[in-house]
Amino acid sequence: MFSLRNLPSLAPFVSAYASLTGYIMMIKPFIEMTIPPPLQNYIISNLNSFLHSTPSTLTLIIDDQIKNGMFNELYGAAQVYLSTKINCNAARLRISRDRSEKNVNLHLSVGDVVSDVYQGIELKWRFCVESKKTNMAKVINNERKILKMYSYCNMYLKWQSVNLEHPSTFDTMAMNDELKRSVMGDLDRFIRRKAFYKSVGKPWKRGYLLYGPPGTGKTSLVAAIANYLKFDIYDLQLASVREDADLRRLLLGTRNSSILLVEDIDCAVDLHTRLQPKTQDDTKGSEMLTLSGLLNCIDGLWSSCGDERIVIFTTNHKEKLDPALLRPGRMDMHIHMGHCCFDVFKTLASNYLGLSHDDPHHLYPEIERLIKGEVLTPAQVAEELMKNEDPDVALEGLVKVLQRKRSELEKLEEET
Repeated sequence: MFSLRNLPSLAPFVSAYASLTGYIMMIKPFIEMTIPPPLQNYIISNLNSFLHSTPSTLTLIIDDQIKNGMFNELYGAAQVYLSTKINCNAARLRISRDRSEKNVNLHLSVGDVVSDVYQGIELKWRFCVESKKTNMAKVINNERKILKMYSYCNMYLKWQSVNLEHPSTFDTMAMNDELKRSVMGDLDRFIRRKAFYKSVGKPWKRGYLLYGPPGTGKTSLVAAIANYLKFDIYDLQLASVREDADLRRLLLGTRNSSILLVEDIDCAVDLHTRLQPKTQDDTKGSEMLTLSGLLNCIDGLWSSCGDERIVIFTTNHKEKLDPALLRPGRMDMHIHMGHCCFDVFKTLASNYLGLSHDDPHHLYPEIERLIKGEVLTPAQVAEELMKNEDPDVALEGLVKVLQRKRSELEKLEEET
């Protein structure tokens, strides 16, 4: 059983403490009289340095991006420098080569260390990847999110929605591979640069102009962007908007993380003529929709009423658009959706006929020869491929169509 009698006595500790205190009080005056103050300060300073000494190594961290989302030039310089220091006998290396470069680039793998000596100083370079904490709630919501397509209802003066179930994705999108990578890279940069837009004083929005003849995949690209970003689409029919005030009210009713789509803007409403002075007929009744009103909503003060917005215009005739619509800041990226080239055809053949890129069909060389130039649109090629499930029959039919179409084009060239 526990008893206070078993505790040791505190008397020895108190006695030792009193004795130590007495000795210190006796020694202190002796030290002050015998050791000069400068020497005392020197001893105390060195004692502090010893007790609080800094480590012999210094760690410098070079991030790939600085706070505003821009690329860190020091990171690029370090990559170039280390590519000359990597031991080619290493068990693991990362290699890459850009189309614009002639040489193969060597890079460190995650966790690799390179020893180096610079002006007599020993250095160790280590490549690390920081796993950023993601907003799990946002990730889960995006996975569960059902995309919506909104359209303007004149009767109720508000947006009405239906579920957007368009299956188009960048994996199945029939477009030039280099252009596809460029669009996806631009979208990724836009999404991760919220701090950058704020630091430069610009609204967090991006504008895209999709132009080209009918049937080249402009609408499919819009759906692919929506599915890629998990953004809702607001389909704005300018012909149903009566005046600038209605347009402002509509845009204020859109949500963040969304796409504002204006299809066939060259023929949706005669905005170009609105630059001219209004006649008496134009001024009767309510004020009509004007080009300046549309521009103010795209990049004026009204455009700052929301975050993470994308504005997409589509047109079959880019040359008909007013130059004011096309300048950077309104339409930041112009994407030409052209006729079907051989790379696009191979994607369509893979989607519709299940043909592999690694095992080309024997008719591919003939198709590659015939499809060069502005012969058929991707929609026309897709229509031919859908006529038969047998790849041989479908491709033979496509060859005949290409031959006939090319013959017609050659006759037109001869006549002109």
